[in-house]
Amino acid sequence: MALNPTYQKQLEDYKKSEKERERIEREAIQKLINEKLATATSDINKQIAAVPGQYIDQERAVEARRIANERNLMEQMARAGAYGSGFSDTMQASINIAAGNQQAALDRQKQEAINRLNQTLLELQSALRQEEISRLADLSSRTSANIANKQSELFALQKQEEAAAAQAKAAQLQAAAQAKAAQLQAQATAQKQLEDRFASYVDAYLKNNPNATSLDAYKYAEIITGYTPTHIRQLAQQLQSQWNNAYNRYRSIGYNDAAARAYADRDVFGLDITGIANQNVAASTNVNPAAKSQGELIRNFRALGG
Repeated sequence: MALNPTYQKQLEDYKKSEKERERIEREAIQKLINEKLATATSDINKQIAAVPGQYIDQERAVEARRIANERNLMEQMARAGAYGSGFSDTMQASINIAAGNQQAALDRQKQEAINRLNQTLLELQSALRQEEISRLADLSSRTSANIANKQSELFALQKQEEAAAAQAKAAQLQAAAQAKAAQLQAQATAQKQLEDRFASYVDAYLKNNPNATSLDAYKYAEIITGYTPTHIRQLAQQLQSQWNNAYNRYRSIGYNDAAARAYADRDVFGLDITGIANQNVAASTNVNPAAKSQGELIRNFRALGG
């Protein structure tokens, strides 16, 4: 049920006002979140920039130890008369390696500190964005709820105004519904009669032709009545497919056409094929129980159709 033009105009005006309010609040939320992000980013970037300065004293100490160790080494080598020897060079390399390792350890500490600050920044940014998403979702939900409530209110008012006219219309619709029901009942009765007529021809054909298949009976009834129930048509297609598969299977193992047809009739429709003419083909003695049962169901047409 749609609102009449007057109430629809009121609803559209209300929607516009709600959307404008939502826009203003949305911009305010986004501005606040962006300001928080900017402040957090600035603070952490300052901390990151300050990290290298926190390790200056330790780096100077490493360099001072290296210089002192080199001086001591030179003095020792000079006293021993081994300055410039291979041993002296080895010791010098050891001093440089030790100093390099100490500096590398300090560099790792600096990088780990910076990484922790960057991770903190990422977490703050993620938390603020999630806060923004949540608040905007709440805002949108509130707007939708307000509009829905307004629409319900206008519908209620409109229903009150249309109550008298609705009663008259209801009586008119009831009369039309009764006429439609009578029409549908008549159609259903005619359909049942048609199906009963089809079923009677199937029953009669199977009774008068004991060796006929249900497919033969269906085709006969369709010719007489010009009609086949949908479920019977589907069943006939399934049976035809099963018969084709059985026929092709017997042909593939050497049965001639007549024998293959007879055995296919037996398997699918449960027919008695004791007197088939082709005696030079060994007959299978295992009748498909499911197929035989299906043949019995087909003969009981009325129960199957129900």
